[in-house]
Amino acid sequence: MAADALRATNAASPVLVVADSGLTDSGRLRFTADGMLGADAGEVARYLQTSGALPVLDRITVYLAGMGYSAAPQHPLDAPTRAKVAEIWRKVFEAAGARVIADTTPNTAEPVVTAFTVQPVALPAPPAQPPVCARGDIVFDAQSQVSFVAETTTYVDPAAAEAALRPVAAWLAANPRRTAFIRGTTANDGSDPARLRELGARRADTVATGLTGLGVKPAQITAAGVGADFPEYVMPDTDPATGQLLPGPAALNRSVRITLDDHC
Repeated sequence: MAADALRATNAASPVLVVADSGLTDSGRLRFTADGMLGADAGEVARYLQTSGALPVLDRITVYLAGMGYSAAPQHPLDAPTRAKVAEIWRKVFEAAGARVIADTTPNTAEPVVTAFTVQPVALPAPPAQPPVCARGDIVFDAQSQVSFVAETTTYVDPAAAEAALRPVAAWLAANPRRTAFIRGTTANDGSDPARLRELGARRADTVATGLTGLGVKPAQITAAGVGADFPEYVMPDTDPATGQLLPGPAALNRSVRITLDDHC
């Protein structure tokens, strides 16, 4: 609607300013859907484009202001998650044809009083605590601190990943009889299953290397890549209308799952 209004003025340099937290709760881009805070930005843009959900914003400059900054009752997002939300919107507007400029200035103003409300976005739960005399799973999906740049073994935030793995490493190092089985999993993007298993294996190895660097004995760790073939795979993972991979479930399925055994 705003783009149509701009075109009606025949503006030589049309500009849209989007001042918002970006945490939409309706339509095809819903951050209230599980996994969306960890979704791949390019994948979100392609999904919306394939679904015919993008407006035509050719020749329009879009300023993004306040993306990722919220007001109560929404719990605040941490810096990496704010950056993720802003990047998703950047990719979406660029896919619609816009030139995008993001203002990353923190939004510290008082919330605007309005009759409109949105559903708060649930933040990912912290990983489970290591078990005592039992077996337990700790899952780091694409919404977690131990998340990877798309198609790589590079952490999105290496310092945050190390901080998240440190308690696991301390638990293992405290007793050499404790063990960890690390599975690297992926979403099923339709590519060669062998490629997905290999990517999962490299990510599992990256986590294993991180744990040994924090004092865990290599003999305590086993790592494997399972790709998209694992019992906890989140379904449905595709849009029934387009067959396109859904960004939310995809983020949940891209994970490193650590099974810890405490042999008491």
